[in-house]
Amino acid sequence: MFQINAITVNLLSEHTYILTAPNGETVIVDPGIQNAKEEKTFLDYVEQKKLNVKAIWYTHLHLDHMVGTHFILSHFPDVKTYGSQKDMCLIEPNYQMAGEWGFPMPAHEYTLTNPLEHGDTVSVGEDEFQVLHVPGHSPGSLCYYCPGQSVVFAGDVLFYESVGTAAFLYGDAELLKSGIHKHLLVLPAETEVYPGHGPSTTIGHEKEHNPYL
Repeated sequence: MFQINAITVNLLSEHTYILTAPNGETVIVDPGIQNAKEEKTFLDYVEQKKLNVKAIWYTHLHLDHMVGTHFILSHFPDVKTYGSQKDMCLIEPNYQMAGEWGFPMPAHEYTLTNPLEHGDTVSVGEDEFQVLHVPGHSPGSLCYYCPGQSVVFAGDVLFYESVGTAAFLYGDAELLKSGIHKHLLVLPAETEVYPGHGPSTTIGHEKEHNPYL
């Protein structure tokens, strides 16, 4: 079974998740690492645990979830990048947003070595995840659901008693809510939801208490 460690980073308190299999194989979900202090925290953890960083999984490509990509690849150049091709339209707007928000976003050729679609599977060690496409916060928002450990990494799709905003470029509130009902609320009630920001929750709690759903 994989272990989950989260470091909360950048100006928007984004959660960068570190998923590690028993053999040390490691996946980074949404590298939002922004500054030298956060970089050191990450590298110290990787070195201390002797992790083998193999991949980045993006839930989506808004700035605060991918700004640490260049940093990760500069230290681990063989890392594969997984996400939705539908979100590549956000890369250029991210540069403008970086200037407005004071995020340092290095010039870099941002690409996906392994584009994902709804229904694909990815893995950490022996644990397999189902890829769920739930657009509306962004065109290509993905959630990663692991039935074996009853967890889903939801990015900015579903939060504790809230949902992702549709106010950004390409947002669609009705599409977002429809996708949450179709793909997330059908998961077992005990499924733990790890969002891109804020506290974790469960599918059962959100079905009962989320005022947006």
